[in-house]
Amino acid sequence: MDLVGHPAVPEWDRRKEACLEALRSADADAIGLQETSPSQLRFLSAGLPEFDLWTHRIQLPADFLATVRARFGADVPAEFAEVALLTRRETLDVEGHDHWWLSPTPHQEFSAGFGNFTPRLAVRARARHRPTGLLLTLATTHIDQRAPLAMTETCLRQLGADVEAGRTVIFFGDLNTHTDRRGYDLMVSTGWRDSYDAARGRAGPDEIPTFIDDGRRWPSRRIDHVLYRSSHLRAVDWHTVEPTEGPSWLSDHFPVIARFVSDQEAR
Repeated sequence: MDLVGHPAVPEWDRRKEACLEALRSADADAIGLQETSPSQLRFLSAGLPEFDLWTHRIQLPADFLATVRARFGADVPAEFAEVALLTRRETLDVEGHDHWWLSPTPHQEFSAGFGNFTPRLAVRARARHRPTGLLLTLATTHIDQRAPLAMTETCLRQLGADVEAGRTVIFFGDLNTHTDRRGYDLMVSTGWRDSYDAARGRAGPDEIPTFIDDGRRWPSRRIDHVLYRSSHLRAVDWHTVEPTEGPSWLSDHFPVIARFVSDQEAR
């Protein structure tokens, strides 16, 4: 995020090269980004030419833009593209993509309604995994910490048809829910697997946090997740990324990497 406001996170220009290098070194097939500005997306997309970028951009309504500029400054961009999904062209043949809003009216443009001021967005891509032929649905989002349960329910309803069709579904991002909060409980109690648990064992008091304690309001918790529904995938690794050089932190959240193996025959 350009406007991080976190005492441990440098300004974007001081950390953007380190962020780009972290994405490159992850060697991922799919990448989810949250709280991105249009200029950040342009920079990251240009630095990752082997990926296709999927997002949804709109011009902010004038009254909303005036309010956020009064709070954060005149540099807040007039265009909104807060969530993005990148897919590696060599391994993922994307068949289509869409989006929804995390609101009671998910197909109404820029809609809110769960007590959040900033509307929240989810982006989805349906793809065929070229090496195996596996049909994948990839979805990433940024759930508001004010309404994790309602927004989780919205996302699971939107993904329901993909699950019922037997596709492998991977749902990931800043879900702002942790292992003792209802949004997370809803997912794992309805058949979604947590890649952290699958790869590392059931989380306990020593679980790895993904949010950096800002020393003010928010404690360090594991609130960024990679969850999945599949009879063909198995999570074999889950870890966070810390910068090895440059700024002290890449963001106010640690990047999370999950790796999977498939039982599908290569074809």
